[in-house]
Amino acid sequence: MKKLLSVLMAVLMLIGILGCSNQDSKEPEKPEENAVKGEVHDIGRISVLVPEGWSVADLGSMATDFTCVIVKGTKDDFMKNPQVSIIYNLPTEVVVSSAAFFDNVIQQEPFDLGGYHWTSWTGSFDDLKSEVAEAEGDFGYLTFNAQEGLETKEMVSLKDPEVQAMISSVKVRPTIDVDWISITDGKAVAQLAGAEGQVWEDASTMVTQGVEASFELDGNTVTLIPTAGTGAYMVTFNRTDTDATMHYADASIGVKVENGKVTGIYDAKVEVLETPEEIGGGEWIDDTDYEAIDQFLIGAWTDNPNGLTMFIQKYEELEHGYQATIQASDRTMVVIGYVDSMGTLWYDSVSINGAEPVESDGWFMTDGPNLLWGHDEAVGTFDNANIFSKAE
Repeated sequence: MKKLLSVLMAVLMLIGILGCSNQDSKEPEKPEENAVKGEVHDIGRISVLVPEGWSVADLGSMATDFTCVIVKGTKDDFMKNPQVSIIYNLPTEVVVSSAAFFDNVIQQEPFDLGGYHWTSWTGSFDDLKSEVAEAEGDFGYLTFNAQEGLETKEMVSLKDPEVQAMISSVKVRPTIDVDWISITDGKAVAQLAGAEGQVWEDASTMVTQGVEASFELDGNTVTLIPTAGTGAYMVTFNRTDTDATMHYADASIGVKVENGKVTGIYDAKVEVLETPEEIGGGEWIDDTDYEAIDQFLIGAWTDNPNGLTMFIQKYEELEHGYQATIQASDRTMVVIGYVDSMGTLWYDSVSINGAEPVESDGWFMTDGPNLLWGHDEAVGTFDNANIFSKAE
């Protein structure tokens, strides 16, 4: 059972957390045309060739339109024989190379195949060996993980003809049609589901990549307004009520922007998480264990690959406030923010080398013993810094 969970975790680790780097391209040996026979399998956002002698695994509750696992043999050989996991992330998602979560990582030569530029590496997760290729661009983020068999210990390689045929064939579908969102004059207008007495509010979550944009929210109508740039733009909303009910609803909208105009929809969701619940005269109590959060966050952290040291301390002038000071050889960055009830440290400005703070959004999120860092790369921050570990 432990090994079973390890393989599942290896697949799930590839469903993404934040950032990656590029290397120079090297042209690989291309497989012979039509050398590998098979059928194209379409799961929604991904289509890929399944070679003869391979099968698509049944992922059960983990199945999505963005994930496919192809096993050598029949689908009953899933978790036994070698397999190739394909993961696709939208441009509205900020993704880190999964190499950060593997052991014994060795970088391999990058290559171009199937219309994509791939960086690659080898590594192991709980002693299961993998060869991984990752591609990033305007289309989003693609990951191929060729993993040895759990029982057979047979290994497949990124250079195997069957695997190269899969990589050559993969197609992604970034944008979708959404009947409740219209695109007019370069703006996207969405009609969020609502009922009498219910309104939506900004959830203070916005992701922009290469885009200057804003939005207007008027009752149940949201208008996304890009003004410059090409890339992705995503916002999220929560629903609140003016009567004595709580509906626990959320919405998210991600759009494609080209030359300052919306040209497509990457993702869109409106979800009511629970049926309406009477609030009555009860009192809401924040029972978050902030003392435990203090004990975890406060102290020294390091990002050794990037030569960074971070010191986190309490900032008493802000409720549940903290100050994080990140030091490198050439500059010091200071941010002040607050921790929410989930333990995430948010900030909206930075100071570089003691200068006046400037606007720059970011956050630190708990990931086991580490802190994951997501930040705006436009204001003197550290492009490759993503994971901090507690200093000894």
